[in-house]
Amino acid sequence: MKRPRIRFPRFLIILLLASIILPSGQLQAKEEPAAAFPSLKLEDGTANKVDVFNKDRTTDQTAVYTRKYGERTKPFDSGTVEYIVSGEIVVVKNMKGQNGTYIPAKGFVVSAPAAEALGALEIGQSLQPVGLNEVYLPPNYAEIEGVTIGIDRLNGVRGESEVVLYQPGFGASTQTNPWGMEITVENDLVTHVVSLSNPTPNNALVDNNSTIPAHGYVLSIHTSSKYFKLLDGKVKVGSPVKVVFSQEEEGLTYKTVQTGFDDVNPSTREADKMIIYNRMIDERTGTNSWGNEVIVDAKGTVVRNGGNNSLIPEGGFVISGVGTTANWLAANVSIGSTVRIDQIHKKIIVVFTPESYLNKAQIELENAKLGLKFSKEHFLDVPYTEIENKIASAQTLFEKAHAKLESVDYSGLLSLLADLDQQASDALFMNYESRKVETRGLWRRPTETNIEQVRAHMDKIAALHINSIYLETWWDGFTIYPTTMKETELNPIYEGFDVLKAYIEEGKKRGIEIHAWVQNFYVGQGHTSPIYDDHPDWTMLSRSGRHYSMGSDRFRHYFFNPALPEVRKFVLSLYKELVQKYDLSGLHLDFARYPESGDFTNDFSYDPYTRSLFEKKYKVDPIDLYPGDKLWEEWTRFRIDIINSFVGKVAKEIVPLRPGMKLTAAVWPDYVGSPQNVLQEAKNWTDNNYMDNIFQMSYVPDAALLETDVNNSLALMKNHGFVTSSIAMNMNLPKSVIVDQVDTAYRLGASGAALFEYESLFESGYDHELTIGVYRNEAIMPDYVTTKPLFMLLEEITRKTNEIYVPLNGISQSDADEITRGLLDELKKWDKQKLLNRSLVLPLRTYVMQLGSTIRNHPSIDAEVKNRIIPDLQRSIKIMDIYLSKTNSKTK
Repeated sequence: MKRPRIRFPRFLIILLLASIILPSGQLQAKEEPAAAFPSLKLEDGTANKVDVFNKDRTTDQTAVYTRKYGERTKPFDSGTVEYIVSGEIVVVKNMKGQNGTYIPAKGFVVSAPAAEALGALEIGQSLQPVGLNEVYLPPNYAEIEGVTIGIDRLNGVRGESEVVLYQPGFGASTQTNPWGMEITVENDLVTHVVSLSNPTPNNALVDNNSTIPAHGYVLSIHTSSKYFKLLDGKVKVGSPVKVVFSQEEEGLTYKTVQTGFDDVNPSTREADKMIIYNRMIDERTGTNSWGNEVIVDAKGTVVRNGGNNSLIPEGGFVISGVGTTANWLAANVSIGSTVRIDQIHKKIIVVFTPESYLNKAQIELENAKLGLKFSKEHFLDVPYTEIENKIASAQTLFEKAHAKLESVDYSGLLSLLADLDQQASDALFMNYESRKVETRGLWRRPTETNIEQVRAHMDKIAALHINSIYLETWWDGFTIYPTTMKETELNPIYEGFDVLKAYIEEGKKRGIEIHAWVQNFYVGQGHTSPIYDDHPDWTMLSRSGRHYSMGSDRFRHYFFNPALPEVRKFVLSLYKELVQKYDLSGLHLDFARYPESGDFTNDFSYDPYTRSLFEKKYKVDPIDLYPGDKLWEEWTRFRIDIINSFVGKVAKEIVPLRPGMKLTAAVWPDYVGSPQNVLQEAKNWTDNNYMDNIFQMSYVPDAALLETDVNNSLALMKNHGFVTSSIAMNMNLPKSVIVDQVDTAYRLGASGAALFEYESLFESGYDHELTIGVYRNEAIMPDYVTTKPLFMLLEEITRKTNEIYVPLNGISQSDADEITRGLLDELKKWDKQKLLNRSLVLPLRTYVMQLGSTIRNHPSIDAEVKNRIIPDLQRSIKIMDIYLSKTNSKTK
């Protein structure tokens, strides 16, 4: 059909031609020339002239002051108003001029006549300097390749998005992970550059960990910092560098962050969207557990960061996100901050000032008091006197800090606020119980090249009361120990150092178990490895013929084919050498599976050998099969059994080579979907009694999701072994959420938690809150072989009865004596026994069952005391049931 001819008006044709010919922007109003004088631009776009900069003003002038002027402005009268501005946002409005206004190291102060336009500004409104570039310079910065780089801290742990300058006093090297770039400088010239993007031997991820020169420094930039993209690949040896240090202390914190929001009260919360909920919809946000939420009260103060389906305060609101927005909220919004919502520009503005410390402390103190009350009402095993002392100390500090802020006396205020913040926070986390028998695992990819480094890292781990390390021993196609296997070798990053031997030796000194974390058929992340390149016939193929799996992390992941006899023989021989050579506490299987299948259009195991095996049995080439086809379930089962048979061989042929060594595995917690998606059937391993402990990988943002995974894992494992909940340290979750997940896993019946992983744990600063809370006490590993864990569980019941339940009037002294005396008498019968045996377990189990029934039906014991004692008895029964399950299996 012929299209009708369209005629355009002449003026429109001219306009279109102009848009093609003229440079961008010339069709619009002519751009304003650069400002002839410095000014301050308000939210409505109006400009207010700045009369003086870092000089004394007269009453009719507007001035801007930075720290170069001094620590504070001069006193002023009622005709003047002054603002502290940080990040182009007003954070403080000062109308009391007797002591002037504090000038922050990061930010500036505006002093203006109160009767003019600037006098009407309020906290949270924007104020943009124009023609005043000097106010943007941070107190410490570096200039390199034409880029000015703000330095976030000197000589500290490099966190997310941060720039850290390391000086010789920090130590021999920066001790940083691979996720960044580092510029070594001597005599104002670059002498060395290392980056995540630099090629390394065998394409392995290698720590930055630059040597700090005796007469220089190292500038360390995290990959998520905006400066990484600006400088990566551009900085060369010999480039000049200039560093400027503030002569003043950094001083009090005045910080603003802002971000946009997408919607208010939507029916669904979508990924990567920032949402605001208010009481116009309901009392709660109604969100699922896959995000993070910030609760803001009617005063605009943040009272909580963490959780989902939050209660919306009267007159307040909740900011909610999933994915990137959830991460942003966790990383940027502190409790005690003030939040302003700019509805016109759809912005969320967060302000943190010294007063925010007081807000935060007040909230945490109130929560600590409520927590202490809850602990007493529920007879929890927490240090009551220490918590009361912390609360009292924090209350005293709060009053001192409040008085200083009221009188505008900032001398010593910085350390006072920091101390207050720590004391109030500590009081809150000390209300968590710390158990004496618990799995406290930590995954660790070793990077050390000498014994001193191992000892330093082991000391940090031991101080956290971790009792088991899952040391990455076979990864990226290399070992971490000298091997005699001709197909592989010790990873060259270790420079010949036997790091596994060092960890085992140092672990024994500290009572920490070392388990070899091995990756089976997974031999390359983001790159191939020499063993992979040397054996192209061993590779796993996808349906389309691809030799790798593309993960959500956008890395290529390389696997060997688990069906090939020569591959299985190699991996089993490697494990045989490993367990015969080293005194390991356990072998920890990871990647006991295939790559993810996705939508099954490019799933795996379509190499000629595997296809021929299946075709020989079923007369069908599996490459022609898809979900729903007649033999699809058989093809799925065929591959599942390849993995299951391998795990069975490890359990039957490798583990017995070192008596007492445990077999554990990291598993996907979706026990229904995993056999289809990654061809991992953990139920087969537990039903066959192969596993001593399964670690369900619950890398989730909310304890509610963890609860489902733990309960499903316990149901799967039954009495065949223990369950440990894996918790992610690398998701930027609030510290309260991490501690709550550790506590929740144990309360639900898991043997404890394993933290993924070492670098994220310490770099994110989770260690302090764990150490004063759930990991306050040392703990021994649960075990069904030795008597110590079982006896300690039962002895702890007697201790808690005498130290907590009786003093808090949960049980009478006479009833307590009857219970504890009988329990201790029973344990004395077996006090010389070091190993569990049936003659011990069977009568003790009967006694504990009877004791539980007696306590459960006792009329005068407080119900909450029963709720404390019964779970402890059940844990002791669990150990005995696992023992009986394992010994019955061996007998069969």
